[in-house]
Amino acid sequence: MISFRTAGSGSGAPYASAKLALLCAILGSAWAARSIFNPLLDLAKADLAISDMHVGLVQGIALSLPAALLSIPVGRMIDTRNRMLLLVGLAAATMLGSVATALASSFTDLFVYRGLTGLGIMEEAVVLSLAADLFPPERRGRVTALIILAEYFGNALGFVFAGWLLPVASFMPLFTGAGEWRMAPLLFGLAGLLLALPLLWMQEPPRRETMPGTGAASLAKGFVALNAFGRLLWPLLVAQVATIMAGNMASVWAVPVLARDFGLGEAEGGQLVAAILLVPPLLGALAAGILADRGSGRGGAMLIAAAASLLALPGAAFPVVDSVHVSAALLALLVAGQTAALLGASAISILVLPNDIRGLWFGISGVMTMAFGFALAPSLAPWLVAGTGGELSSALAWILFALRHLRGDRFHIGATAECCRGRRRPRAFFLAALIFPSAQLEI
Repeated sequence: MISFRTAGSGSGAPYASAKLALLCAILGSAWAARSIFNPLLDLAKADLAISDMHVGLVQGIALSLPAALLSIPVGRMIDTRNRMLLLVGLAAATMLGSVATALASSFTDLFVYRGLTGLGIMEEAVVLSLAADLFPPERRGRVTALIILAEYFGNALGFVFAGWLLPVASFMPLFTGAGEWRMAPLLFGLAGLLLALPLLWMQEPPRRETMPGTGAASLAKGFVALNAFGRLLWPLLVAQVATIMAGNMASVWAVPVLARDFGLGEAEGGQLVAAILLVPPLLGALAAGILADRGSGRGGAMLIAAAASLLALPGAAFPVVDSVHVSAALLALLVAGQTAALLGASAISILVLPNDIRGLWFGISGVMTMAFGFALAPSLAPWLVAGTGGELSSALAWILFALRHLRGDRFHIGATAECCRGRRRPRAFFLAALIFPSAQLEI
């Protein structure tokens, strides 16, 4: 039996909702700084004379490698240091990277500057840790929903801002001709720096649910403590990585696919994808958050993650259908299901793990999701095209279908049995067997 020590009242911290709103705004702006470049890919490609392979490296490895290397150290800092100061540093680095993107003159410059922007993805772990200390466990499902929504909302707003700011470039003489795309990351980065200023006055909340003998003691003890939850966490991690790989590939290549297959312009395609990345995730996250709080703790969250992964399956066909409307509908189904699945996985981590090792877990999962979900995933489709001579849309569809099967095979039923106890176990067993028929049943 693992014992926990709880600090603070069960009603939540003072002004918790206002603090959460600021944290979500900062996190959303970090995701917008990543996605604002997506509708500008073809324009930047022509301006800098780079290839699809270069674009895949910039949107994949560049955005992910620095963050992946720093994930475990940042995770330990979340467990042992002032999280507010850490969040300020990450927010500043992210927005400075966006500003610097506007000054890139070569592939190398763009690679480095987007790498700096990519550090913002680590803000999620800091925000989740802070939110768990601002709210009691019975409200964390909905809180996690808002945090996940902030990411998707920010991701969608990046596309919107790109469409809004592109016309502004013609009224500002700083960048002209083929370089007009640079105004979007420049103006957004400057606005993001201003948005982060209130963090300097926000205080660190008291830590809840600590576990004796972990935390600042040693990294080795942290790994030992995490391994006690391994039957649940490790299969969950593989499923989470596959989900993020599929979602990031769809986000990066959706506008180019729609533009090339259906003749949509950058602004029009960006606005369409922005709507798809905003409304369906909103509905999926709200439904999943409410159900997670009303369910039986981590068991309810696991059921949500499993059911949502099944919901997202048909969306893998969005790049290869013949109608722009059908393609948009399938993409909406894909992102709605993946949002709910990721919310379930995030809710499990903050409901199950003690405060002292949450940051370490976020660091470990961050390394894996950034290495595979963000660094590798965007380059897979161009690599497959280069190796087979096929089209980008077909390659993207094949990889999305393959990731669905990977997620299903590796989401081990033993993890579901571990977290779904008592009266819900037969229902969880049946649902898991339905969704993952090729897995071994270990109840």
